[in-house]
Parts: sequence; C-alpha cells; structure tokens
Amino acid sequence: MWIEGLIKVRALVSAFTFPPESNGVANAAHTHAKILLELGCEVQVLIGGCDYRVDNVDHIPVWRFPVKGKGHFLSPTRGALQPLDTFLARGE
Repeated sequence: MWIEGLIKVRALVSAFTFPPESNGVANAAHTHAKILLELGCEVQVLIGGCDYRVDNVDHIPVWRFPVKGKGHFLSPTRGALQPLDTFLARGE
C-alpha cells in the first residue's frame, strides 16, 4: 500500500505463535497478515519461542526467534535477545 504515492506501508505482525501451529492466536495473526498483504502492504511476521529461522507462509516472511517471556515485569524476556534487537534496529 502506498500513501499518496510517496511511501510504501510496511507492517510487522508480532505474535507468540503462527501457522503451521493451529490455535486462535496463530489464526488471528495469519488472517491479519494476509489482509495487510492483500491491501498492498509489505508484511513481515515476528514470533518468539522457537529456534531462529525464517520461513515463508503464504508469501509472508515469518521471522522466528528463540525469545520467550518470563512473566516478570522487571525482566520481561529471556533468550537470544541480540539477534532480535539487531532485526528490530535494521527496520527491514
């Protein structure tokens, strides 16, 4: 999607699960990503809780990082945060 022909809209869908897992969160995130893609946005998906890899689901790149929540507000995440930080800092 282009805004007034000047910039391309890019969307990052973040969830803790995504297909091929089958549950409500995975299905909702997948549906949102597909709709954004159909609207012409450049879409990427970011999920945690698994080994690092990049998959392609329905022409949507899915970045998987070995990062999980801890359930503690002072230290909310655990895992390999550096690759995730690098990915987010690049803004790709």
